[in-house]
Amino acid sequence: LVDYKGGSTFKALENLPHVENVYTDINQNSTMRAIEFIKIEIQKRSAELARYRVKNIDEYNNFRTNENNKLPKLLIIIDEFLSLSSQNCQIINSLIDVTTKGRALGIYMLLATQNTSSNIPKEIKTNISTQIYMDKNEYDLHFVNKPNYPKIAGRANIDGQEIQFLWIGHYHDSLFKTI
Repeated sequence: LVDYKGGSTFKALENLPHVENVYTDINQNSTMRAIEFIKIEIQKRSAELARYRVKNIDEYNNFRTNENNKLPKLLIIIDEFLSLSSQNCQIINSLIDVTTKGRALGIYMLLATQNTSSNIPKEIKTNISTQIYMDKNEYDLHFVNKPNYPKIAGRANIDGQEIQFLWIGHYHDSLFKTI
């Protein structure tokens, strides 16, 4: 979990057993170490898939009969992506690597930002197949060129298909205590 707005967003999740760490702008050195880990993990997984001559993690895991030898899927969640990306070019280059190679290797990213119209490198945008816009104006900016199109928040574009997703007006930390 990466939160470049002080770390409060993921505070309620940091002690979950499957959360490695919460990385913040307060301790950028730990974020850089996490990025290095991701680079090494991409290299390790790429070599392992090549060794077994398989094209993706699912084929690899189907081939491996022992559960302990299977590769887990990893999810990197980044809140305030634009804040993170403006801090360091090395981080962006590593994240581009994750978006271009990660899916086949079982490494996925969930990026949250308040404004998708600026500063997201095209190499990342090109490799994101699912986009959810909670702000109707953001969705309209990217996908709608039709007059009189209804302005509905919570739309998603998943592999080129538009769907109405959901709208959550407010959440409370107590919701996370049930996880």
